[in-house]
Amino acid sequence: MKTKPTAVITRLPYPQTVQSARTFILAHGLSISQLARANGLNRLVLQDMLRPNGQLKGTRGHAHLAAIVLGLKPDPSMAEAADPAKLPRRKNAAVGALA
Repeated sequence: MKTKPTAVITRLPYPQTVQSARTFILAHGLSISQLARANGLNRLVLQDMLRPNGQLKGTRGHAHLAAIVLGLKPDPSMAEAADPAKLPRRKNAAVGALA
């Protein structure tokens, strides 16, 4: 009996927190190495992004790409990312501040 091929998840849906990204990966049976290979990233960059102490912030280079893959940051090419008003806001954020 043939099994139906499952869709390969290459990016996690946005928005995620570090904890929810870790839970998503476990719940869907993904591996960090698999995500890294699918996106051309180093496995250690993804692991550092998922650390609870926040070793990498995802501001530049490969860390920024890893944050997009993990759903921690919006993809700049998406329409929602172009309009800051559509981005999710933090609780208790200042009225004039961006999320």
